[in-house]
Amino acid sequence: LTLAACLPLLLLVPRGARAAEGAVTATANTSSSAKAPRKRKRWADESDPETGFVDPRRRTLPRRHRFRLGIEFWYVRLNSIRDSSGKTQRNHLAPIGLDLAYQVQFLKVLMTRLSFSVGVNAANTNTAMPVLIHPKIHAGYQGKLVGVAIGYGYFTPVFFQADAIDPIRGGAPQAISLNNHHIDLELSFTTRVDRGALSFILRGGAVNTQLWNADIQGKRSWRPMITGNFGWFFGESKRAKERRAARRKRRGR
Repeated sequence: LTLAACLPLLLLVPRGARAAEGAVTATANTSSSAKAPRKRKRWADESDPETGFVDPRRRTLPRRHRFRLGIEFWYVRLNSIRDSSGKTQRNHLAPIGLDLAYQVQFLKVLMTRLSFSVGVNAANTNTAMPVLIHPKIHAGYQGKLVGVAIGYGYFTPVFFQADAIDPIRGGAPQAISLNNHHIDLELSFTTRVDRGALSFILRGGAVNTQLWNADIQGKRSWRPMITGNFGWFFGESKRAKERRAARRKRRGR
């Protein structure tokens, strides 16, 4: 049949039938699009609770109780003094050492962390203040990757000798800073690794120092302070994982 012969037959079809046919076609297209498979995630979670395997790529909120071991460095710029030759020497305080911390998570995304560090002074006041202790507490938000907190800390040298002079390098008498109190803001990043997590911390704040150096006797003043920390959060033990799995099983029943 030619197109000219079929045209009268098409005109005989009622408009309602043609509209119904269009509606059926549109409905079929809508249902097919609704049943289209959802876009897959970047990767599939391969964790297997039965075998105890945990996919390290999957990020989860931190556990309630965690212990952390890290390397910490903090820096404070102290006063300046003239040596015997008339040159001006700036005193610095820059301890580096081990940091042990305990962190508790509550209300899903809030945390409190207690930590204690012992550091060896690597700056030019290491003869006057060779070793320092540094307890501190922080509290704030801790998500799957990023954390933000505010904290308070205290540090002081364990052994000290005011106006000590380095027996090798010489120079001006070195300052000591005792009973230092500081407040700071913290930004942290925690990346999950199998059986634990790597943690990076950067802090900035102000410290109230108490200086002894030459004619300066116990003078207090506020100074800027920066802190860096790189550490490791320990994972759960085998027994703790078994207890957690048993609790989930009981709740499932």
